Amino acid sequence: MAKAIDTPEGVLPLSALDTQTQELIEQVRVSRCPLVITRDGQPAVVLVEAQAYDEQQRRLALMERIIQGEKDFAEGRTHTQEEVEALLNEWLGDGV
Repeated sequence: MAKAIDTPEGVLPLSALDTQTQELIEQVRVSRCPLVITRDGQPAVVLVEAQAYDEQQRRLALMERIIQGEKDFAEGRTHTQEEVEALLNEWLGDGV
């Protein structure tokens, strides 16, 4: 199937895949619907369109930040408005 190619880890050119796999990738790309690939009748991997994956990763990162913020608030790790403004001025300059 795929042969060893000198590429970054986790990246494989489409040309290294067989025709059926390329067709499945095109199906996912056009439909933007994930494709669950099974092994022994159990889900093994999910093929998802790259832009949809990026969107999911951004949403996940945002949700993790919200959860951390809620935890910080519950544990009293907060700043006053003045402290936030001072930090922003320090980071971004006086143009804030």
